[in-house]
Amino acid sequence: MDKGLISPLHNLVASLVPGLPQAQSAVQLVKAFNVHCGRRRAEKLAQGLELAWSCMDKSDQDNFEALCNNPHFQEQVAEYIEAALNTPSEIVIKAIALLMLNDPDSRLNDAQKERFVRAFEGLSNEKVVIFLALCNLDRTEQSIYDIYEVSHDKPVKNYENEPERILLTFSDLLNRGLVSPDIRKVEGAGAFFADLAPNTDGQWSISFGLTEEQKSYSRLLDKAKALNPASPSTAASRR
Repeated sequence: MDKGLISPLHNLVASLVPGLPQAQSAVQLVKAFNVHCGRRRAEKLAQGLELAWSCMDKSDQDNFEALCNNPHFQEQVAEYIEAALNTPSEIVIKAIALLMLNDPDSRLNDAQKERFVRAFEGLSNEKVVIFLALCNLDRTEQSIYDIYEVSHDKPVKNYENEPERILLTFSDLLNRGLVSPDIRKVEGAGAFFADLAPNTDGQWSISFGLTEEQKSYSRLLDKAKALNPASPSTAASRR
């Protein structure tokens, strides 16, 4: 180990981890950062649980208390906590908190909840925001599921000049099953992905579908976004 690395590396990690003690190796610094991230995400999950609980009426709270004795539910919650601690997005962490408390507004069955958690695990907050923006577009056509389009002349809000970021994010969302392909165009994966790249004139477009389950993910995330200490209106509306 080059000892000359430790000092600048310590300064770098200390800018991210308040109160970082002096370390003797890069391993210690990386471990300290990992612990800090885990603690921060655990705090966000705990905050989400407290806020979600305050939004529940007495019958929902009683239902949750009864579920806590269910072995299958206990296994689910263990998976939820693990996923939350592996996820940088605060929105997703709070959505997982809602699922942990069996939020009655989520309208997802057990299999859909599992798919939600696995699909969003590890996703950045920016990609979650882009997913929500795509879900808020106006429908262009209805097929087996609703079809939407984003393009150079119908861009995603706040990303008007960043088509590459939208295209790359869209590809990730598609691979995770968070959006669906436009079944009108798909004859094979190659034909579909050929439509994703901007052409030489700077024109580009993506058409995609959203199933009812995927729309439910969006509604759950929207509720999670609204969970914050400064906005008790959600709780008031349910009591």
